[in-house]
Amino acid sequence: MEIPFQAADTGPEDDSMEHMLFGSVGAVRGVAHPSRVAAAVATMAAAEEDSAGRILPLLLVGEGARDVAVKAGCSIVRNRELVTDASQARFERHKQLVDNATLIPQSNPTSSHTPRPGSKRQAPGGLVGGALQKEYAT
Repeated sequence: MEIPFQAADTGPEDDSMEHMLFGSVGAVRGVAHPSRVAAAVATMAAAEEDSAGRILPLLLVGEGARDVAVKAGCSIVRNRELVTDASQARFERHKQLVDNATLIPQSNPTSSHTPRPGSKRQAPGGLVGGALQKEYAT
């Protein structure tokens, strides 16, 4: 699979950024190499012109990014294939820590509001009225 990405030749005599390309993707599921999709977005934006003179998107997310990945010939895989055994084990370990943590009520020093024990409601002033505490075994 080859993405038609062309690097700009910017020698020392060219200090302008007019030859720089930019493209990015986010929240794209099942794409083995999202950076290749970002390169395709940059190349498309530089190569194509919109009939109404609009700037083409430089950031694509979700299904739009996935559509570009398919058009660019990028590998689409099952999400599970993108997770290594080591990262899965790390996720499970941290998930267990969070699941076993206890919520400790704390008061907001800038407000007279005191959250109820176990409450996850947001306190006035934008502060959350609780914190997680967990002792870690070494």
